[in-house]
Amino acid sequence: MKADKKRKLCYSGFVLAFFLIAGFLPGCSEEEPQEQPEEPVMPGVHYLSSEEANTLIQENTDNSDFVILDVRAASSYEEGHIQGAININVNLSTFRDRVSELDRDRTYLVYCLMGVTSRTAIETMLELGFKNIYYLENGLNEWTEAGLPVVQ
Repeated sequence: MKADKKRKLCYSGFVLAFFLIAGFLPGCSEEEPQEQPEEPVMPGVHYLSSEEANTLIQENTDNSDFVILDVRAASSYEEGHIQGAININVNLSTFRDRVSELDRDRTYLVYCLMGVTSRTAIETMLELGFKNIYYLENGLNEWTEAGLPVVQ
């Protein structure tokens, strides 16, 4: 009888342990939903949507110290670009030299197709001491999706 009682006690302990562990594990294993990491912020750079960029352009129509910089390949630029933009291809080995010739005191709105390549251009510009930089976050894609004009 003692063996039978011992076995029941052991079995009860096992069942109790099982339910305790099973009850606590789901609570322990559930993780808070993690947010996707944001792109690193570039200090001193103003992030703009296409609508905000368009407003900035309209406000600076007659401002000779405001420059729109398209950093895509020349062939992409020729297919369509924001009116008044100058083109310096960030993927060319001469990009750094060409950008270093620009006036660092001017204000620049920098864009590419999707907003990825222009980040590289802006990082180079920051290294060179440019301070007044606006970044069209989602590039010309968002610009055209918003129905804003491009020139060919």
